[in-house]
Amino acid sequence: MVLFLIIPTIPMVVYTNNLEDMCVEFTALQDIPSGAEITVNYNRDLNDKSPLWYEVIE
Repeated sequence: MVLFLIIPTIPMVVYTNNLEDMCVEFTALQDIPSGAEITVNYNRDLNDKSPLWYEVIE
């Protein structure tokens, strides 16, 4: 089996850090098909490896 990774050139979703309510708000920019996987890069730059603005719990 061969799997292909498709990275869209146009974002499907944007997010806003709502620090007052301690949450992240996601807004769809286009219709997202049922079952579609949405990935998020919280640093907004694929090459940015700096610490995130929240504590990561594993």
